[in-house]
Amino acid sequence: MKQVNLHGPNDVRVDDVDPPHAGANDVVVAVDACGICGSDVSYVALGGLTGPTRQPMPLGHEVTGTLAEVGANVPDLQPGMRVVVNPMSSLNMIGNGGPEGGFAELLLVRNAHCEPAVVPIPGHLCPAVAALVEPLSVAAHAVHQARVTTASRVVVLGAGPIGLGAVVALKQRGVCDIVAVDLSAKRLEAARQLGADAVVDPAHDDLATVLGQRHGHAMLFRMPMVATDVFLECTGVESVMQTVIGCCRPGARIVLVAVYKRALTLDPRLLLAKELEIVGSIGYPNEIPAVIDWLSEGKIDVSPMISHRFPLDRFAEAFALAADPQRSTKVLVYPRDI
Repeated sequence: MKQVNLHGPNDVRVDDVDPPHAGANDVVVAVDACGICGSDVSYVALGGLTGPTRQPMPLGHEVTGTLAEVGANVPDLQPGMRVVVNPMSSLNMIGNGGPEGGFAELLLVRNAHCEPAVVPIPGHLCPAVAALVEPLSVAAHAVHQARVTTASRVVVLGAGPIGLGAVVALKQRGVCDIVAVDLSAKRLEAARQLGADAVVDPAHDDLATVLGQRHGHAMLFRMPMVATDVFLECTGVESVMQTVIGCCRPGARIVLVAVYKRALTLDPRLLLAKELEIVGSIGYPNEIPAVIDWLSEGKIDVSPMISHRFPLDRFAEAFALAADPQRSTKVLVYPRDI
């Protein structure tokens, strides 16, 4: 079968590999769709999870598909069920340094009997939407960490797939004032379509000025600071974090969702003087079932998150688009005809 593997820095190949088979505790998923994540772009640049590895590293962790094989010890699942994959369950690390990846025709999910490694989805949920469950769950957990209320004034920094998912999750929480910030007109338009109340391109408008006009000001030592309550940092750009810490009000909450490639340099005096709360957010401890429920109800149109769809044999073209924020939002890969 075909499978995408990373062989070194910027060396991605679609390889021929032997198809997997389920052991007693495993399942095999026939992959219907798999999204390209920003972390995949980082892995390719590095040549692996943190650098080159001895063995090729399979890629792909935003997976939906149909159960092709179910091990004898896996209860409550049958072949033919449609599912989404929890890539981090049972320490499988699917597409994140483990021995399996979702850009493949068939995906082995090990130890599916231990915890919900695959989660059934309703039959009416199309593969394109189901493939968004994983990134939407990342975003939903970030919003959970933000502890927002309907009255919160929130800024989403970065309108890539996770930032766009955060806009969706904030709307689900009933937040009425959401500002999305990005340098890509395409991504800002997607944020608008998903429910952002305002968008800002900091290449054209000063972020602090726009937020001050929209959210008002709070004073610190007789200096005006923007009165925004919560910032969701989805860019991984140090200067963005520095700007936020410099302009935000005392007591503001900053949720770090982006993965930074190096250590940050921050002024601890501002953290001290403003009594800022900086919260980390990673993964989705409990969010996958709730996100499936959102999507199943059909009340949210998440199609603006998806910009491109490709078959597996055009993975190089798909990846090039996914790595270009000016041209894409979420790029999906379809490993087989469905």
